[in-house]
Amino acid sequence: MSSMDSIRQYIIKNNFDPIPKLFREEANHSAAVKILLDAIQLNLSSEESIIVHPSNFIAEFNRGLDSYFLLAQSTIHPESFQLFSKALWILFKKVIDLIEDRIIAMKQRIDLNFEDDPDYYDYYQIWGKLQLLINFLNKRAELVEKLQLAKIKARLSNLLDYEIDKTAIGNDMLQLAEAYLVFDEKKKVLTIYNAILKDFAQGYPISISNGQRHAIGKTIIRVAKEIEIYDQARIAVKHLTGEEFPILQEREKIIFETKRSQEKKSIWEKVKSIFRI
Repeated sequence: MSSMDSIRQYIIKNNFDPIPKLFREEANHSAAVKILLDAIQLNLSSEESIIVHPSNFIAEFNRGLDSYFLLAQSTIHPESFQLFSKALWILFKKVIDLIEDRIIAMKQRIDLNFEDDPDYYDYYQIWGKLQLLINFLNKRAELVEKLQLAKIKARLSNLLDYEIDKTAIGNDMLQLAEAYLVFDEKKKVLTIYNAILKDFAQGYPISISNGQRHAIGKTIIRVAKEIEIYDQARIAVKHLTGEEFPILQEREKIIFETKRSQEKKSIWEKVKSIFRI
């Protein structure tokens, strides 16, 4: 039985006192175990002390997440659980940092595909598991924690834009805006909604011509699910500010403007500067 399995059994039995003594050595090699031991002893792990190694960050994420769900159903001291949660969000952020480093490195290698990363499919699983945790927090009305996780997940979804559908990214950004709205962060909420409106209004252009060599316009094709996300942001902005945005159609013909922006940024690139993540 692994050390983590043994710790799991102690948690299930609500027998927390022996854990710090029995697994002190394991805490030197696992950030997830360290933050658990600190929390049980009513100590908050400092950000500097939570060291996530590139060689095992997927395992650290899973250990931390598993421990959270077990502790949430246990009789652990409420303060210990709160301390563990705070430290766990830091651990998760560091995991996303490492994923970002990997993805940036892959994008710079023209000879490699994302599938060449041995942890490629694990990133997507982490993305899905974060949503399970957000849903769990939502049921418990843990609004501060939900906001923290919504930020982490939105960041990851935009890193995985090569794998995750655009509508899924849009839903993550809507979720983030709604989490901020609970705390009346109107400026941040509007920044997110406006980024969604701009991004989802673009659609997928197909050039059209007048029979000559040069295209004179284009037909915009939009997916119904993307229009739904756009509409949620459009209605929310109208409710918050009274500002009206156009209703989109699935097909729309437009004439090329004389000036066309070459800027292509993800939604996250447009909004991340206002978040301290």
